[in-house]
Amino acid sequence: MRSRQMVEGALALFSLCAMPGFAGSQASATHACASFEDSTARLACYDRAFGAPLKTTSKPAESQIEEQFGFNPVQVQKQQQAVATDAAPVDEKIMATIKRVGKQPTGEFIATLDNDQVWVQRESNSRAVLAVGESVTIRKAALGSYFLITADGVATRVRRQK
Repeated sequence: MRSRQMVEGALALFSLCAMPGFAGSQASATHACASFEDSTARLACYDRAFGAPLKTTSKPAESQIEEQFGFNPVQVQKQQQAVATDAAPVDEKIMATIKRVGKQPTGEFIATLDNDQVWVQRESNSRAVLAVGESVTIRKAALGSYFLITADGVATRVRRQK
């Protein structure tokens, strides 16, 4: 009998707590900053109430971003063994000039860019033709792959070798 009363009492307490307005000031109250209509004023109010976020000034140099373009985070981390942070941000595309072009035995090209990056073609049936001195764009594609786009607009899949 006593355990039934305890269960009924607990159920009654839980149902009261679930009712709006009864759960206390935490459930029904909003912060004073929420009443501001202007988003800038509201943000300033929240910054005063809870402190402004920390500002970070460490932005990788442009040359470092270009140097890491095409490497996955594991490869970047290997390059920066002393740094205990995640891989540096990577641009969506780079533009460069072909410095040297070679061919693999299977026919795919190996392109060395003016920034000393080496990119290898991944498909042998492409119409892409490269020449030394030609400007190319390498951009990110789906699932971690990359496209090299020639000056004529022909795109071919590539992977970074160096």
